[in-house]
Amino acid sequence: MDIHDLSHGVKAFMSPRGGPSFGLIQTTAGYVVVDTTSYPSVIRGCLENVEVSPSDVCLVFVTHSHTDHAGGISLFDCPVLAHKLTYQRIIKREKSKEIPNLPTEYFEDKHQRDIGGVLFEFMHTGGHTPGSSVVWLPETRVLFGGGCPKLAQRLSCPATGIFAGLKSLPGS
Repeated sequence: MDIHDLSHGVKAFMSPRGGPSFGLIQTTAGYVVVDTTSYPSVIRGCLENVEVSPSDVCLVFVTHSHTDHAGGISLFDCPVLAHKLTYQRIIKREKSKEIPNLPTEYFEDKHQRDIGGVLFEFMHTGGHTPGSSVVWLPETRVLFGGGCPKLAQRLSCPATGIFAGLKSLPGS
């Protein structure tokens, strides 16, 4: 994966072929991971490239329920946050597995959280899946959108919720 430094302590890991991507945000409390790729081995390798251990991660945020965004949850031993609909879909899919990839917390519309001095704003947008969500970092003006903005650009999913969510960002 290609690694892009978006801001101080904020990285995006992007698959050059348009596959799964994820975000990594450094805080004084540890790292926050946005999405987990398809498999624990994939995200583990990416984290090793930047000398981050899964035990350094204090929160995982899953933007939607598809396995290319939530398949690596089991690598982490920390809280995993998702929108309520994403949470419900993952619970339903994973309940029969021996080692399930399960979120531990959910939010409904918007959720703000200060983690180690960094403000995170989690917002439900809908669109790609009913539970699709984004995370906005207002101090650095970085938005992690999961699969939503990419699909909206291609006009392959309803973009109304996505763009309404983006317009509601402070300072937009």
